[in-house]
Amino acid sequence: MKCDEINILLDPLLDHELPQNEIVAVMTHLENCPACKHELKELTLLRDNIRALKHPTQPPGLRDAIINSLDEEVNPKPSQHVGHLAHSAWSHIAAAVFGGLIVYGSFFLLSLRTSPIDEILTAHVNSLTEGKLIGVTSGNPHKIKPWFAGKLDYAPIVIDSTDKGFLLIGARVDQVDGKQTAALVYKRNDHTINLFVMPAVEADLKTPFTDTLRGFNISRWHSLGFQFWAISDISKADLLVFSKLLRSKKD
Repeated sequence: MKCDEINILLDPLLDHELPQNEIVAVMTHLENCPACKHELKELTLLRDNIRALKHPTQPPGLRDAIINSLDEEVNPKPSQHVGHLAHSAWSHIAAAVFGGLIVYGSFFLLSLRTSPIDEILTAHVNSLTEGKLIGVTSGNPHKIKPWFAGKLDYAPIVIDSTDKGFLLIGARVDQVDGKQTAALVYKRNDHTINLFVMPAVEADLKTPFTDTLRGFNISRWHSLGFQFWAISDISKADLLVFSKLLRSKKD
């Protein structure tokens, strides 16, 4: 597919309107086209920032100033006083808009610095479509953890949850946000769960996060100095059970 065709499909992709075969085709193209990948990342960031945007707090006196200004329209007073009230109301409105822009800008810059969600999605899809799902096959954390030695600059936490219906089947080293990252692989019935484990470096990302992106459910949490990203096509309810289960366990 050509870039102009891909660009047309990016919005439907984000709206979960593409069939699975077209999703794979688009993701394959994105892997070999930095320009289209950048375009998708920009669209994703824009949507994430709008979703995360909080309404600014109403400045003190804004409501009264607007009501007084409207009252002046109905019951006119000397023009100098009316002009003062109108100026005051518009000053408050401008302050509210400016505050909103500050909040939006803060969320936008935070996302640019800290969110690897696009890379997580790409790594997950690639692991399923390119036969690179597992580097070491084992369900034993004490065999998987030593396998990472020399492959990463940190020792990831490896947790087994087979007893709760989430079967640990192996692990691999993947690339996320330009860094070598531990990826643990679990199975839930016929569904694959990729769990990316990396050191936590941003204190302001400690709040658990769950979302659906292009048909995949994604959950993020922090524990014991690490951040965890779980992604799968299992139901959001099952993924929440999985994330809560792992958060409750120790290494």
